Amino acid sequence: MMKSISRLSVMAIMVSAMFLASCADDVYDPSKEPQTPPAENPFGEGFAAPDGFNWSMINSVKLNVEVKDEFNGQYQYLIEVFTGNPLTDKTLTPIAAGAAKQGQNYVAEINIPKALTILYIRQTDPKQRKEIYEFAVPENGGALNCKLYYTGTTTRAMTRASQDGGTSGWDNITDPGYTEQTYTLPPTSATINSSDQLQAGDVYVIRKNETLNKAISAAQPAEGKATVYVEGTWTIAGDWKSIHGIDIIVLEGGKLISTGNRLTLENRTSITVQSGGEVECNALHGGDNTLIVNFGTITSENYSFNPGSVFYNKKDVIIRGVASATNTWEKNFYLDSAILHNHGTITGEKARMGSNDNMEAQLLNYDLATIKLNEFIGGATIVNSGFIELNVCNNSSTDALYNNCTFIIKKEFKFRNVVLDKGSITGGRTNPSDTEWLPVPYVESQTDAKFTLIDGSMIKATNFKVLSGGVVFKATNTTGNSSKSMIKAENGLEISEPTNVELLGNLVIEGEIKGLSQYNQLKANESVNTGYDESQYTIETCGGIFNEGNEGEDPYTPEIPVIDDATTYTYVFEDNWPKYGDFDLNDIVLTISNRSVQANASGNLKSAKLDIALKAVGASKVLGVGIRFFGLPENITPKKFTVKGVDASFEAGQSLPTLILFENAHGEFSFSDERPFINTTQDASTNSADVPDYSIRFEFEESSNVPASAFNINNLDVFVITRAADQKNKRHEVHVAGYAPTDLANTKLFGQGNDKSSADEKRYYLSSENLAWGVVIPTDFAWPLEYKNIKDVYTNFFGWVTSGGKENKDWYNSHNGQVFKK
Repeated sequence: MMKSISRLSVMAIMVSAMFLASCADDVYDPSKEPQTPPAENPFGEGFAAPDGFNWSMINSVKLNVEVKDEFNGQYQYLIEVFTGNPLTDKTLTPIAAGAAKQGQNYVAEINIPKALTILYIRQTDPKQRKEIYEFAVPENGGALNCKLYYTGTTTRAMTRASQDGGTSGWDNITDPGYTEQTYTLPPTSATINSSDQLQAGDVYVIRKNETLNKAISAAQPAEGKATVYVEGTWTIAGDWKSIHGIDIIVLEGGKLISTGNRLTLENRTSITVQSGGEVECNALHGGDNTLIVNFGTITSENYSFNPGSVFYNKKDVIIRGVASATNTWEKNFYLDSAILHNHGTITGEKARMGSNDNMEAQLLNYDLATIKLNEFIGGATIVNSGFIELNVCNNSSTDALYNNCTFIIKKEFKFRNVVLDKGSITGGRTNPSDTEWLPVPYVESQTDAKFTLIDGSMIKATNFKVLSGGVVFKATNTTGNSSKSMIKAENGLEISEPTNVELLGNLVIEGEIKGLSQYNQLKANESVNTGYDESQYTIETCGGIFNEGNEGEDPYTPEIPVIDDATTYTYVFEDNWPKYGDFDLNDIVLTISNRSVQANASGNLKSAKLDIALKAVGASKVLGVGIRFFGLPENITPKKFTVKGVDASFEAGQSLPTLILFENAHGEFSFSDERPFINTTQDASTNSADVPDYSIRFEFEESSNVPASAFNINNLDVFVITRAADQKNKRHEVHVAGYAPTDLANTKLFGQGNDKSSADEKRYYLSSENLAWGVVIPTDFAWPLEYKNIKDVYTNFFGWVTSGGKENKDWYNSHNGQVFKK
């Protein structure tokens, strides 16, 4: 009995020990787990990424788009989001789309490359008129609120400007306001001495029907001036004649005729031409501080004026178009720091005005005044509140054009500083009765040009080129309205050097904007871009209606298009986790492209698709690939789910929908027993141009309420299986930096080797130096050749990592050639 008891006790003890040992096996003890030692840093000792750097090259942006509903919610507006301007690149497809109306904004979450700095949002209103707005992307993602209308004023956007002209440029200008005087002539004239001179204070009269055939001057003009009244004819013959210190008054019926090469007015000499009076010269030159006041007619082949001179015209100034070949002042109206006040008409088929070297000259054209000339070249400031017509206007100086009414250019317009205040620059009209205004054939901005358009102004051109940087186009409103101003360019706004080109304010650009890149500091979120002749806005200034707005179609709610992300995303992995590998990032290379979704007007998905291609296998392990869909609800059953046209299902045992794409990467290339490098060594016999691809298709019941953002690239967790599960251990997974393992992954290797993952800190697949084993690159990436460290192949990679992603955001666009060439 005692032996029996003893035997039973021994058996009980043995069973208990076996039971306890069994229990102990189910409790994880890190000390009993085979430890993986760390490997040497493949980038070199001391190479590390800053804390907090997540290795992501993709921003998540939460859009909130508001429209200005002109239909009180009766219809919806179509909102489409692009990574480029769809007006310029017709091949672009939207990366997001939805509907908005009064009280219902379009809200969406999108993923875009961090190197992308601009988003383009196209609004299609119920009348099917399209407008494109540009918005700067927040540097680190986040909220982006987009108001698709000008917010500079609180008033409703007007479609028509005031017909009154503007007032810009007149602030520091005083109109002398000369008026015709009544003169009482003396009964007798002073005597001209033998030197053809008058004494200071003398008055000389050329009577009606009399002719004086000589040039006369004041004897001592510095001590006082003489006066000459012209009732008859004063003819001055001979070349380069000068008149000193005389006030000349050409009365009604009087004529002053110079037949020589040039007539020069010196020493404060002045000419006043009364109504009915005439002055005719080959060349009229005003010396310093000369004054010419015209109420009659002045005709000359050339006009030139030195500093301090003033030319005041109240009637007709004619510039003849023919001059001798030896005349160096041919066809000029030359203002050398002088001032031209025009209240009348200045005409000339062959005229040239201004100087590039003198920038204080002023050409002032008042209300109802007209200037019609061939060209303006030089440094004069132009202020226009009337009508100016030129063939060529070219001013490269720092002076400005202030146009408050109608400015017509028949051939070419080049300028640096332009202010349009309820004014227009066009090519004129074929006939005065025409309603359509022609475009200027060629417009060009100068370096650092500033174009300011105020209160409904407009430039209409066939070709509009911006040849240098530092150019600003800005529309403003100063009178309490919110009338849009317009640049209308038939062949587009062509920007040759896009650095620091800005489009600001309440501005409409009709026509393509060519030459801008995502790397410019473009500030255009207030401006609107439309097709040529496609905007709804009418521009009307003091010259009449210069642009008839597009009335559109009968209103209806537009359909939501299929969303197709044209970006190719490349996933590259190292398979040696939790230890470092060689960091050529080519152990698994696959791409996701043609990612598209179709949603209803409420933003719920109807269908989705994506194409995956296995591009390279630079490993000798058995490697599988899976995808976890973060954006899909748990336990969802799609209406249709296929891979390569075959019905598919999600992996069992996962809390989130997970698809195992394949279990043996080499087998996908038809290698059954061997596992060679594929497409990582140039010209290897095992390479394959025919890579495996996988078309994944979903259809959903709209009642499932799956958001369109479910298939955003950041919601697709692509991972590599580096070791399959067995009876004792879960599988080994390598995810893109920051993504947690799936429910079926072995997390016992966290913290081993070089890994520093922590579920408590929500830190996954990052090393102790904050380096990653998997990244997604938002382009069709050229991966390094076998054993070529990515830091050496992509020289900007170092700067991107060590700056924490703040610099060299497009590092993947430049390599040294040591990449696999497809």
